[in-house]
Parts: sequence; structure tokens; C-alpha cells
Amino acid sequence: MYILDDMVDMGLPDGVRWPSEMHRMAAQNILIANPEISNMDDLKKGVLNIINIPSEVLPSLTLDDLPKYGFKVGKVIGV
Repeated sequence: MYILDDMVDMGLPDGVRWPSEMHRMAAQNILIANPEISNMDDLKKGVLNIINIPSEVLPSLTLDDLPKYGFKVGKVIGV
């Protein structure tokens, strides 16, 4: 599934907003151009994982931290 920056908003559950702009930016960085995001369910799962990351963690988040939040890390990053 090919998604554009603004399409990460489509993964938000109804009535839910991004906890912060940094969460939205993290979603764009992690989910866009990720070959593991192949359908809307993958996008929604990825968005839910991201909105559950505490705001204080985001500025120092690394690839090594992503498995703690439900992402698989290998050759590609997936959910």
C-alpha cells in the first residue's frame, strides 16, 4: 500500500486525535514507504502502536526501541 503524508490520519480510530504533532510525524516516518504496511488494517494497527508511545519517549526513540511498541524491526520495519 502506497500512502502519502496526510494519509496517516486515515489510520486514526473514529473520534481519536493525535496525542501530539510529534506522534503524527513519527507515524509518517515509520509507516510511509514501509513495505509491511500493505492495507488499511496494517495502517490502523501501526497508528495505534504509535499513539501508545509516551510523548516523553518520542524525542529519543530509536529503531531498537520500536519492538517495545509493537513493531518488528529487521530489514524492514513492520507492525
